Amino acid sequence: VEKLAGLDESGVFAHAVDLSAVPLYATLIRYPVDLGTIRERLLTGGYAREAPMALERDFLLLLANCIIFNTPGDPFSAAAVALLGPLLDLIPARLGRWTEGGVKPEAGSG
Repeated sequence: VEKLAGLDESGVFAHAVDLSAVPLYATLIRYPVDLGTIRERLLTGGYAREAPMALERDFLLLLANCIIFNTPGDPFSAAAVALLGPLLDLIPARLGRWTEGGVKPEAGSG
């Protein structure tokens, strides 16, 4: 999450879309997600039962929602497209750390 947040220079994906400012978003996007929500789910064990596929799904859903809702080529959809490559590079490396019971400890920790 932190690596993607670092790549999200403008903070577009940091927080949930403000539905009072963009009410149409809730009409078009059935499953909204943002980096803050993903981070919170990780910290509270929300991905423990479905991990790692649920985590991967939410990252991809985050970018897909943005691309679907916004006009192609606008700054928001361009930001989503720009994050897609780094995300796809990151996912396989991180998935190797997951076990059925959660995340494997880092080497040398414990």
